[in-house]
Amino acid sequence: YTTLSNGKLIASKKNADGTRTDHWKQELKHAPYLFFMGVGEFKIVKDSYVAPNGSNIEVNYYVEPAWEQYAKDIFGETPEMIKYFSNLLGIEYPWDKYHQIVVRDYVSGAMENTGAVVFGDFVYKNKRELLDENDQSTIAHELFHHWFGDYVTCESWSNLPLNESFANYSQYLWDEYKYGIDQADYYAIDEADGYFQSSQMQGYHDLIWFDYDVKDQMFDGHSYNKGGRILHMLRNHIGDEAFFTALNLYLDQNKFKAAEFHNLRLAFEEVTGQDLNWFFNQWFLSSGHPILDISQTIVGENVTLTIKQSQNLETFPIFKIPMEVALFDDAGKHIFPIIVDQIEQSFTFPIQGKLKTIIPDQQQMLLGKKREEKPQDQLVQQFYLGQRYRVREEGLRLGTKYLDSLSQQMVLDGLNDPFWAIRNLAIEKAGRLKGGFKAKADEKIFQLAEFDKSSSTRVAAVNYLENLSDARKAELYSRLIEKDSSYNVVVAAIRNLGKSDPGLAMEKAKSLENEPASKMQVGLASLYGGHGDDTKIEYFNKILTGKTLSGFDQVGAMNNFSMYISKRSASMSMWEKALPTFKHLQENGTFYTKMFFPQNVEFLLKNIADFKFKAQSDIDKAIEVGDQIKVTQANADLSQWTAIEKSYSKLIVAD
Repeated sequence: YTTLSNGKLIASKKNADGTRTDHWKQELKHAPYLFFMGVGEFKIVKDSYVAPNGSNIEVNYYVEPAWEQYAKDIFGETPEMIKYFSNLLGIEYPWDKYHQIVVRDYVSGAMENTGAVVFGDFVYKNKRELLDENDQSTIAHELFHHWFGDYVTCESWSNLPLNESFANYSQYLWDEYKYGIDQADYYAIDEADGYFQSSQMQGYHDLIWFDYDVKDQMFDGHSYNKGGRILHMLRNHIGDEAFFTALNLYLDQNKFKAAEFHNLRLAFEEVTGQDLNWFFNQWFLSSGHPILDISQTIVGENVTLTIKQSQNLETFPIFKIPMEVALFDDAGKHIFPIIVDQIEQSFTFPIQGKLKTIIPDQQQMLLGKKREEKPQDQLVQQFYLGQRYRVREEGLRLGTKYLDSLSQQMVLDGLNDPFWAIRNLAIEKAGRLKGGFKAKADEKIFQLAEFDKSSSTRVAAVNYLENLSDARKAELYSRLIEKDSSYNVVVAAIRNLGKSDPGLAMEKAKSLENEPASKMQVGLASLYGGHGDDTKIEYFNKILTGKTLSGFDQVGAMNNFSMYISKRSASMSMWEKALPTFKHLQENGTFYTKMFFPQNVEFLLKNIADFKFKAQSDIDKAIEVGDQIKVTQANADLSQWTAIEKSYSKLIVAD
């Protein structure tokens, strides 16, 4: 066994009775909830971070033996993250080590135990899986906690956003640094949407929430998602230098202590010299977000923006919103700072020549909803002139409401955009193009399906091509199955090939059955669920009782297995062979699998009931015509289906 805990391993003693005693010691103060002890059969893959003073800090990865070869592929960015965050905050990583361990059946994602971070097995991915999806945002989140949460701890559950908002925002900071501002903005929209959705389901409350019923309520889309977006707005308002200087001051003043949000506000006020009560009152001590209705009027050489705050003012405040408006005309780009702080306001700006487009909140920093009236030609120009991802995305998405030559050309240009998500949206829009624009788009998308640098875009392109009548598709799908590095692309190609040529798809899929990748296997399960013959039961039994499938993928494979078995009306023995696999899932399936297991069994029982009904009908018909041989056979079928029904019923009904 290998052990891991906080601090340093200072002794490991073999005892006379065959046991071993390991002694870990945590020297620096930390909160009790950050204690961790892990014991298991792990391989330790060693890495390190060299601090500016030359000291070497161990950064090791504890993984199951089967994943030893992939540990650095999964966690290898960690030393660079430590360096980046240390420099950004002006406070060197404060702990004596930074180890990360992966465990099974962990229900909380990951946890920032001081110097001994634990992750669920969702992070296990091989090199090819990591091309499609990685967990760097989660790794960054837990690392940033070692400043915000471990070094300075929230004073109470109500102040949990002092931990989780910063950890959430670290994901933006890392994406911005490592992958670019478009990538950071793309996932920031996901974070904001997470807050909007959770609030609609669970209700709105203050970010610093004193009236929660149980502490678990604090772990929601407010403390994480909303808090991270609020920090981004504050950064945009005061600027990077003041923002990160204030974080340095807050951390230094409160190190190894518990803090509340007023400590954070005071640090920002000391650095900026501003009274920021207005910001903290509306975002930390109030609930909701602004809903802005924006319209424009052009009179002569001026354009007037009218902005109305339309949120429920009985529940939510009138927000004070500093923002920048970008205006593009014949003279170029002009930036106008404004402050929205009334229910309804108008702002007038001069135009030099022709107004091309006008973009409120041109930095796209506001956490809120904007409903903007804008003519299509301005939306098209917004795509070309706007710099931030959301501005370009809105231009492309909304500027194609009516198809003209300009909007169709915009879609074609979107296929060449440097950011993958814009290319994906352009692929989605290409289906509406006409004539020569459509022909050019189709040809371009064929190229993207095979050669685009983003596997996400290649998948989008493959799925688009399925709607085309083009003889080249089957050959392309075959090449992708054989050569593409991305499992997601291969699965998409197999799925689409299965629609047009199931036999060829099954033939291609057979060589992939041993790929150690969850996404690949659930993709094959989908193909076999619809087209597999009786021999594929061994494949389903293998993947559903093995360790390749992770998380929700096991649910997908189980669903496809149920579909596969339901088609075996003429093979009762197949139902009997499948029963041990379902029993295994009932006892050993993932958390999600056990959640959806009863639905699968109910689906199978419904199919069995149909088979029993058919057997009874066969009996009645055979009796009617006096066919005793058929009566005997149908009675045997009914008896066997009844026995099978009883066996499957036991999976969800206690004896």
